Amino acid sequence: MVWKKGYIGLSVSLLILFAALFLYPETAAAAQACYDYDCYSCYDYYDSCSSLQTGYDAYDIGRCPNGCVTRCQELGPCCINYYNSDTLYGCDTHYCGDGTCDSDEDSSSCPLYPDGSGGGDCDCNPSGRTCNGNGVFEHYSNCGGRQIIDDCRDVYGAGGYCSGGECANDPCRADPCNCVSCYSPPSSYCKGATRVYFSSPGTCYGSGQCHYSADSYRCPTSGCNGRWRQSGGCSGGSCYMNNVEYCGDDGWGCQNSDTSGYLSRGCSGGSCYASWSSQQNCNNQNGWHDTSGCYGTGSGSTIVSVKNQQHRDYYCSSGNCNSYSVTGARTATCSTGENCAGRTGWYNTGSQYAACNAGQACTAQNQEYRSYGCSSASCTYSVTNTQVVYSGCSTCPSTGCSGDTRYYSGTCSGGSCTFGSSQDCNVNNYCSNSGSLFLACADSNTLVTRQNRNYNDYTCSGGSCNPPPFSYASGNCPPVDSSPQTCSNSNGWYGGGDANGCSTRDDPTSYYRSYSCSNNNCNFNNADSKDCDDKDGWYGGGNNGGCGADPSSEDRDYYATSNTNSCTYGSCGTKNCDSGDSCGSVCDGTVIKKYLDSYVVAGTGSCTSYYGDAVEDCASKASSDTDGDNPQAQGTVTDYTGCSGGSCASTGYTDTCTSSTQVREYLTSGASYTSYVKNCEEYEPGATYCSGSNRMRRDWGCSSGACSDGAASDSVVETCSLGCNPSTGQCYQSLCSPNPCTSPPATGCSGTSRVTYPNPGTCTQSGNSYSCSYPPTYTPCASTDCSGAVRRYSGTCSGGSCTFGGTEDCAAKASSEHRGLCGKSQQRHGRRQLKGAGNVH
Repeated sequence: MVWKKGYIGLSVSLLILFAALFLYPETAAAAQACYDYDCYSCYDYYDSCSSLQTGYDAYDIGRCPNGCVTRCQELGPCCINYYNSDTLYGCDTHYCGDGTCDSDEDSSSCPLYPDGSGGGDCDCNPSGRTCNGNGVFEHYSNCGGRQIIDDCRDVYGAGGYCSGGECANDPCRADPCNCVSCYSPPSSYCKGATRVYFSSPGTCYGSGQCHYSADSYRCPTSGCNGRWRQSGGCSGGSCYMNNVEYCGDDGWGCQNSDTSGYLSRGCSGGSCYASWSSQQNCNNQNGWHDTSGCYGTGSGSTIVSVKNQQHRDYYCSSGNCNSYSVTGARTATCSTGENCAGRTGWYNTGSQYAACNAGQACTAQNQEYRSYGCSSASCTYSVTNTQVVYSGCSTCPSTGCSGDTRYYSGTCSGGSCTFGSSQDCNVNNYCSNSGSLFLACADSNTLVTRQNRNYNDYTCSGGSCNPPPFSYASGNCPPVDSSPQTCSNSNGWYGGGDANGCSTRDDPTSYYRSYSCSNNNCNFNNADSKDCDDKDGWYGGGNNGGCGADPSSEDRDYYATSNTNSCTYGSCGTKNCDSGDSCGSVCDGTVIKKYLDSYVVAGTGSCTSYYGDAVEDCASKASSDTDGDNPQAQGTVTDYTGCSGGSCASTGYTDTCTSSTQVREYLTSGASYTSYVKNCEEYEPGATYCSGSNRMRRDWGCSSGACSDGAASDSVVETCSLGCNPSTGQCYQSLCSPNPCTSPPATGCSGTSRVTYPNPGTCTQSGNSYSCSYPPTYTPCASTDCSGAVRRYSGTCSGGSCTFGGTEDCAAKASSEHRGLCGKSQQRHGRRQLKGAGNVH
């Protein structure tokens, strides 16, 4: 609302004017005050006329900063006396408040009164929105502003707030726990064989702190993993089970020397087990066993079959009863064979074959007589006679016929009947004339005079050639043709010609007559035709390309030239469309084209036009983005929307924050654009970091149309009671993590041994306190030592370091015969030098 200057300060005068208005229905008191140059009283009076006014005052109080020097300026329309309907002070009522929006009626000429009433008759033009606290305030280009949403919290509740002139909802403002994900519980740890772990998700409370409830589980200390016996416990916050003994595999084995059985092994209840089943007594297989198959031997003329056997004693070996020892051997009879003499008799030899016997064709079989006896357990024989047996004999004929061929001098040869000679009866065949002469088609193009002939055919029967009983038509005696005529000599074009020029477009057709022989005469059919009427129409036209002169089109009447198959024409008019050319860049919808060219459509009398090459298609022109799809930078998308004045028009869309934690990111989508709202909190890393004893989360927000870490203050996730581990960003779960035992005793001596202590030591937590232990390590000092050629002795420990009480230079005694420790060391040293020294000078 717009408050005019001096309004509040004149509240007392306003009350007086109200009273005067109702007590004096004639001329109001303020009217006199206005004429007496009491500008403020006059102004306040107008402001109090809300129930009586028909328009507004347009008094420009800004022109009287020190008070008015002339009578109040009623730029009207002004207040009208409610009681006598007279216009006060001669106010002008020509447009403000008359119910019509005039061309010069706006907020400056028809302003609002301080109470929000009044104004002109024109609609307010909204120009934008801004935030007023949690409220949205709307502005107008020709009206005062007005608050359209008192408070965004009335819309969204406690999470409502105003951002960028729009209401948004941030649940984090209503309750911080709405934006906290308690999915990062402390790490589990071991307490003896018990695993202590924390539930997830946790519970959020207060200003966004997470609480995770603890639970425990007693880890098993023994168990089985298939055939493995296991031992377990808790380590590093997790239960474990380690394989410590393999209980063995199932399989066959020897329970004793004569018993085979199946041994089942495995793990059960944390212990290995073994049990026997399916036992077999190996002695059940003892007895006589064949060592060969049956084989024959002879006894006179009779065959006898025998086999070898051995007596076996079976025992268990490698889990089965397949092993044995031999305790005896023998030969057993299998069977008594046949008497070979019963096989003596005639036997066929070879296969049957064709043969001649006494002038007959027969089937012959050779045979031999075999006498059988027994030799080496087999029946054997000797051949004592042979013979040939004939069967299926037939007598050969002396003569015969095969078709028209006569055969004679028949006999048998090589087991088959044959003839010595043959005669073809057809050698006597002849042709004879038949009927009268007649016209006929020798082929499709030849007419001839024809004489038919019959065929006289000799045949064979009863072994003899016989004359024909009658003659008949046959392809062996073709007709005789004479006086040929060629029908195609009359082929040619007939007809055609023009009929009355352009006034008659249906002209005669020219036909091609093709003559051939049919029905015993030369006849024709129209094998082809030429009707040029289908060529009637417009010829020429078309486009030469670009703007300028294009070819004209001609209307032609075509007809066939008489007695030919060629076409000719007469002209019936022309058409040219160059007057429609328009050169220069133009918009064709959303596409920029180089020019517009008009021309006659080729082969017609119609005009058409076309645009020149496309310069650019504004609708398909790819949008551009200054930052790409990068919510961490503010960019602008330029979207090309169409063609205007020969160039592409565009609209820009700039990334903007829709709330303190969200940004609307504009990005290209081919020739268009799209957008989405990015929650800047998604950039917040899952890992936390330490700030003192607090476990912190890096919070992101939106500022200047882009997501950034600096747009929001980091928040405390958890205050660590035992401190925060800077390397992991997590709270320490134990007083011993990290290990505080980093102050071991100083290195010292114990007798002749050096004593050292570990760093860090061993930390042990007990309740809310811990203790450190540093188990010592004793390293005995050497009693003697060599450093080069110097022997050191009387070794001991002093001040935490190993030292020697005395030294001896062995090199000084190199030439002596001293056989002590130094001498031996020197001799060995000398040999090593000589071995690899080469020539020594």
